Amino acid sequence: MKVSGAHLKYFLLLFFLLLVLIGHGDCEDISSAGKLNYYEIKEMFDKWDLGLYGSRKYYRSRLLRLLNKKIGSYIHTEMDYKVSVYDMLEKEYYSSDLYNHKWLHFHGDADKESLKFLLEKGNNYMEDVELKKYLFFISGKIKTFRIDETDYGRSIHLYLESVKISDRER
Repeated sequence: MKVSGAHLKYFLLLFFLLLVLIGHGDCEDISSAGKLNYYEIKEMFDKWDLGLYGSRKYYRSRLLRLLNKKIGSYIHTEMDYKVSVYDMLEKEYYSSDLYNHKWLHFHGDADKESLKFLLEKGNNYMEDVELKKYLFFISGKIKTFRIDETDYGRSIHLYLESVKISDRER
């Protein structure tokens, strides 16, 4: 039996998810549930994005159903998103379109605790974030979504009730 690279990738992803669930114990933990939602969406996105022409329509409809089921659910990403601190503090809104060119984009009002956290760190920290392009975890409750498919690629836009930004896992 020959295993393709895509199948191996999905087996490894499932294995990693099992390790995360075992390591954290109870899946009721909001962060663990959010990570599980993130990886489920990522897996279905990859099937859609990497699928052959005929299967893309099928996987897009499955992705749409999955995203509809995830409305109201919590999502928690890896430490993979840049933040423009000054822009976010001024607008009190986060949109990852401006700084990240990834498969998953986030939009929504910035969480008050996240803004407070950034302000308490001080100007030196904020300048370092801007200059050194620190990466952050993004989390929040999914309010709605949009799927984009253009000549340049495919992506998902999640609109969160409140975008929480953290420099460490919670």
